[in-house]
Amino acid sequence: MQAPQRVPDNDFIIDDSEDGEEDDMFDISSEMGLFHWRRKLLESAIKAISRVTFSWTDLPQIEFVGEDADDMGGPQREFFRLLMIELQTSLGIFEGKAGQVFFTYDQAALEQRKYFKGGNLIAWSIAHGGPCIRALDPSLFQLMCGQEPQLEQFDSHVLPDPDVQSKLKQIQQCKTAEDLTALQQDLGDWIAECGIPGIFNATVEDMPKIYAYVVKHYIFLRTAKMIHQFTDGMNAYGKLWDLVMDNWIAFLPLFTNMQEPLSKAAFKAIFRYEEEQPNILAMALTVKPEMMRAYLHAEGIVVQEEEFERPLTELIQLLQPRDGARLWLEECTMCHFLIVYGT
Repeated sequence: MQAPQRVPDNDFIIDDSEDGEEDDMFDISSEMGLFHWRRKLLESAIKAISRVTFSWTDLPQIEFVGEDADDMGGPQREFFRLLMIELQTSLGIFEGKAGQVFFTYDQAALEQRKYFKGGNLIAWSIAHGGPCIRALDPSLFQLMCGQEPQLEQFDSHVLPDPDVQSKLKQIQQCKTAEDLTALQQDLGDWIAECGIPGIFNATVEDMPKIYAYVVKHYIFLRTAKMIHQFTDGMNAYGKLWDLVMDNWIAFLPLFTNMQEPLSKAAFKAIFRYEEEQPNILAMALTVKPEMMRAYLHAEGIVVQEEEFERPLTELIQLLQPRDGARLWLEECTMCHFLIVYGT
């Protein structure tokens, strides 16, 4: 696979200096062939990916003018780090607490295809080794991946709407026949509008399931069109979201704010030797040191800390799965995924 090439019209200069021009216009210099970005990082990024000449595989060469930005691994990584923050806070497609966001229900944003653009920007960051959003609510992410999380234990306090929090609390506290009668009178119509018309025939024993149904409606089904547009935006780059869905456990640390590493069982569920399908032995692990450490631990492979400074391709060769299988490792630089093939 051919490595991405740096091209002049995909180079970026971020002007963070106090002496930068007062206007925040997006400008293209015909002499230098460079993008000049002033202070509107998110707006400039959207304009960049919307250009007819935009190519996913061209590596953006980013330069910060001034020293205001923190050095988190070079200008390119710092740019994508800042972009992921801006995406959460400024595009208008997410709402909720920092590190645990949900999709907004905004028809104007849907019409303007903002959710699609958000998916594009995340795919762009991942494609060039940048961070992912790491902010989606874990239950929402699982639903987006076709899973069925245990929503009966969902913490309603993380929701951005206090009124919905209050209603869910009332459902959760429904323990007696008297509570149920009051719930049906107070919230019956609202619950029915959430897709649970059976609330009027429900029993107290049904309340945990009804609670889960309402949560699923609010965080997922209600915003299904927005989510679909977002995942379409990610799929614009090599069906990236389809890859995420197929390997959702491996991608949890990238899309959610996980504090704990994945368990051995979780990694074994993703990275396993398929004797029936030996052409693809392992697939879709975004290069993240913490995930690599967890995988090596899951495989029982002892790796010294200094060995993590070896070239990535050498490190991955430690993962050769078994007995005489003829394998080769190809680093897919186009999207920074590692794909191991066999014959």
